[in-house]
Amino acid sequence: MLTGEKFATIKIDKATKEDVLRTIGRPAETSRIAMHDYEVWSYRYKESGVWNSLMHVHFDANGIVRMMQNGPDPMFEVRDRFPW
Repeated sequence: MLTGEKFATIKIDKATKEDVLRTIGRPAETSRIAMHDYEVWSYRYKESGVWNSLMHVHFDANGIVRMMQNGPDPMFEVRDRFPW
């Protein structure tokens, strides 16, 4: 099970793609950020065991973790709040 504590074991500027795969497994989604030439792996989890969240792990061109960022998982966001 993925948790904030588990993600915290991934060291920015040190961990590699292999380290991330070994620690937390395969991502739910992958994407790219062209401006920084980052590959982003996104993982679904429950923040604090409650909130549906995505953790985004950003890798540089050498496969090193440069940034991690979490936020709400849009898959679970309420889209139509008003019935009209």
